[in-house]
Amino acid sequence: MFIGQTRFSLFVPQSGSWRASNGKKLSSEADYRAYLYDPQRLEFRTNHFLEHTVPLLAQAARGHEVTHIVSFSESLPQRWKTRLEEAGQQYDFLWLDERKDGEQAWDTPQTVIRASGHTGVYGSYRLDDDDMLATGFFDAAKPYLAEPFVGMFVSFPLGVEAIFDGTHFSNFRLAHVPMNSMGLMALCSIDTVKNIRAPRGGPHDLTDRYSPVILDARHVSYLRSLHDGQDNAMRYRDGSVPERLLHETGKNPPLHDYDQLASAFPTVAERIGQGAQNFAVGKTVGDGVAFALAGQGAQGAVDATIVLSLNNEEPIEPENFVVDLLVVDARGRKVPRHQAVAGLKSINRGRIGHCHLVPVKEGQSHVVVSLRLEQGKSLLGFCIKGLEPKAQKVSLETVSVAADAAFHPVDAARFAALVDYTPLRVQDRFLDLLVDRRESIRKVATRLLGQQSAERALAKLLPLYRRIRRLVSH
Repeated sequence: MFIGQTRFSLFVPQSGSWRASNGKKLSSEADYRAYLYDPQRLEFRTNHFLEHTVPLLAQAARGHEVTHIVSFSESLPQRWKTRLEEAGQQYDFLWLDERKDGEQAWDTPQTVIRASGHTGVYGSYRLDDDDMLATGFFDAAKPYLAEPFVGMFVSFPLGVEAIFDGTHFSNFRLAHVPMNSMGLMALCSIDTVKNIRAPRGGPHDLTDRYSPVILDARHVSYLRSLHDGQDNAMRYRDGSVPERLLHETGKNPPLHDYDQLASAFPTVAERIGQGAQNFAVGKTVGDGVAFALAGQGAQGAVDATIVLSLNNEEPIEPENFVVDLLVVDARGRKVPRHQAVAGLKSINRGRIGHCHLVPVKEGQSHVVVSLRLEQGKSLLGFCIKGLEPKAQKVSLETVSVAADAAFHPVDAARFAALVDYTPLRVQDRFLDLLVDRRESIRKVATRLLGQQSAERALAKLLPLYRRIRRLVSH
């Protein structure tokens, strides 16, 4: 048996568990109440919970005995109580738990397990209302419901992080976070006289200081939705949250296996497909299959998720298959290769700049390339390319584009011309050249000056290039 709990916007002014209620960001109880019950915040979180978190739990619970507690305070506005009550009627595994204001509700799982009549081992987990567990979560957890593991926790560190704006998911990244809060499970037991044995707990990221923790990262187990209304985002300055989230997630590798994403989180895959443009291609990649913005003078896309349906006789390594991305700044100038763009690679092969390097599986597969660009940058087009003869034989069946701008197919020569005619500042072209040829420059300098003198000279050049760039840009 599994007992889960979501503490749904509980009104606990003195709690140290949440940044919103620990007095570090909001100075009064009135401020805290206004923040917690802000209609826009509750609309966002309720929609996420009822459109993604709960339906995925329902799929994961098939074949398992699961009770999921939703704890909320009596002061929660009636509009949101009603939506939770309607969900409780639709999903029989939900247990609605209305509490007095100020109550933490930590004791509810013990109350529920004692009332259930269950004896033996059970798992007790937690889940925030803006996170999701994969459809295979309980299948993965079931082997640990055994007497030898009682008194331990099991953590499933492998998951997905994505930016969510209330409508679209984007920038899917693979994350490995031991002892994360998403589905962290205490392995407990209850006997015939209702005595419970459970591991000692503490802050989720310090769980292994209190009890043994099993780590199982064999499967993707959760999706963490990142948005500017989450509690963790309160540590950032107002207005900086989206940029900070982009740079944080950009440190993790991109998720490219769309089949894995769709299997684990079908509600997310369904959301990607809503409103997407679908293009039948039906040919090999060859020298490139390209797409560009539709319409003269159209603004570029900031948010784009591209799904490729591929077929190939053998696997292709990611360094040989690429989705080349034409990214421009706020003035329509091409972003140079030497300038980092959060979440994107930059390579010097042919005329490729910023890109996603994508692995191709043997047989039929679906690949996802998803990006969310930082402020002042946008996407004008993209080109799917094989960088070796075998990779050019990959069959591209269809392309789906979900973006905040419309795209249309163009031939590879047209895309190359678009790249060439997109302005690039002279100093950026010069710096790209220097970066591209830095190894050749290093070898020549070492041969002429000797290794130590060459290293000193090269160490002085980079700050000089940066100063020149700053001067020219003003």
